[in-house]
Order: sequence, then C-alpha cells, then structure tokens
Amino acid sequence: MNNNCIRAWMDDLQMSAHLAKIATAHSYDLQCCDSISKISEVLEPSALIIDLSSASKEDLQSIVSIKKNDNLTIMGYCQELNGPLLNYFKEMGCEIVYKRYELMKNLGGILKKIFDAS
Repeated sequence: MNNNCIRAWMDDLQMSAHLAKIATAHSYDLQCCDSISKISEVLEPSALIIDLSSASKEDLQSIVSIKKNDNLTIMGYCQELNGPLLNYFKEMGCEIVYKRYELMKNLGGILKKIFDAS
C-alpha cells in the first residue's frame, strides 16, 4: 500500500464517487473535508481537490497558507472556465485548474502524475 492521499473539499456527489473509485483502485487514502480549515498538516504526498464554484474568496485566500507545504498539490475545478478566471484561481493558490468535465475524464492519470512526481 502506498502513502499517497487525496484530500477533497467539495459538495459534488458525482465527483466524490469518482474519487472514491480511483482511491480504492490505486490504494490512495481519501479524506473528505467540509471546510478548508479542516485540512490538517500534510506529511504524506497529497493532492487537494477543491470545487472552486462553491468556495468563497476567504476560503481561497486560506489556500495560500496551506500551499506552503511541498507535499501538497492543490487542484481546483469549476463548471465554466475562461482565461481571467483561470488566472484568478492560480493567483489564489491553485496550481492546477480544470473544467469539471475535463477533470472527471482525466482524474486518474492526473493523480498518477502528481504522485509519481512526489
């Protein structure tokens, strides 16, 4: 069993089910959080996946303090995405930002690349 962890902060049942399936198939630890403040100290290589459409500006600003940890890759998604919105989310601390559909389609491969790079 590996020590990679997926941390999810979202209110998206379909994405949560998809994450659970991937976590089970690859033996990743999956932790779901109901607020950004519940993200604990990150010791193992982790990917934090955030539903950006339900995040407030204050929540996004708190990502900056979480991002200081080298073991954590912050990935966000939203329904619609354009250039200015992408830049805004990246400025707020998201390293990777996808449209929801693209993330659902490619999530397994993206997580594999993140964890292989750790």
